Amino acid sequence: SIVGGLFVVTLVKKLQKRSYLIMLLGLSVYVLLTVLFAFTTQPLVALILLTLSGFPVQVAGVIRHTLIQESVDSIQLPKVFAAWDVIVNLTFMTSMVVLAWFAQEFGMVNLYLLAATLTTISIVIGVFYRKAFKEAKVIQQDPIGLSNQLS
Repeated sequence: SIVGGLFVVTLVKKLQKRSYLIMLLGLSVYVLLTVLFAFTTQPLVALILLTLSGFPVQVAGVIRHTLIQESVDSIQLPKVFAAWDVIVNLTFMTSMVVLAWFAQEFGMVNLYLLAATLTTISIVIGVFYRKAFKEAKVIQQDPIGLSNQLS
């Protein structure tokens, strides 16, 4: 666990300038693993694919949170994350109902293919709107002027 933590810290420092692209790459790997999982009939292969899919999803999630932290003023950050959590939870709640119906009507293979398709759409949107998302750190504002008082 300590070695894994050191590996992630080292990886993040080396790839920080390309974090947005790495996030999209992680999602692309997830799409590939999801499609393979959809057509797998061997339980051991399915278990391996399911286990492997966790890593790119976690990498994309960590990078997404990091990019948000670097792109939003620290004063607005709690509001942004609160709004993000509300949106995620509402989307999750709604999607559970819709996807349960979808799985019942069209089967689990098609459900995994739908997940891969929706993730692919989000990757394409991410590629087209890459410039709209700041990868550089925002200069944090000093809301009460402490920096002027300290100098």
